[in-house]
Amino acid sequence: MENKTLVAYFSASGVTAKAASSLAAAIGADLYEIKPAVPYTNKDLNWQDKRSRSSMEMNESSSRPELAERNVNLAAYNRIFLGFPIWWYTAPRIIQTYPLRCGEDPPVFRTLDPLAEDPLHQLLGRNGGDAMKLNAVFQ
Repeated sequence: MENKTLVAYFSASGVTAKAASSLAAAIGADLYEIKPAVPYTNKDLNWQDKRSRSSMEMNESSSRPELAERNVNLAAYNRIFLGFPIWWYTAPRIIQTYPLRCGEDPPVFRTLDPLAEDPLHQLLGRNGGDAMKLNAVFQ
């Protein structure tokens, strides 16, 4: 298999989208946006409202928001970076949906924190880093 890299990301506010785009451009990777079937509204993202969509999803551990599309073949990539904002100190539920819905044999995900002292931290800097983590996937 030729070396192919994918940067897949979910972004609710645009911070993660900017970081993912910068990373993909810097390393020559394909870029893929993970989108929910029903886009989040500002009201959905109100973490102070216990009845907001995001609050209810995060409070239900089995919640798996439906994806808008599932047209990425993870098996075609030998390196995948997965970017997402941090909700309630963890990944949004849609991130748990993504690898489950993209093939029978999804890659193993390993967390890489951009605030740690590593090359990705140097690339991304601290702009928006507190609100985001990137997971690195290596097969």
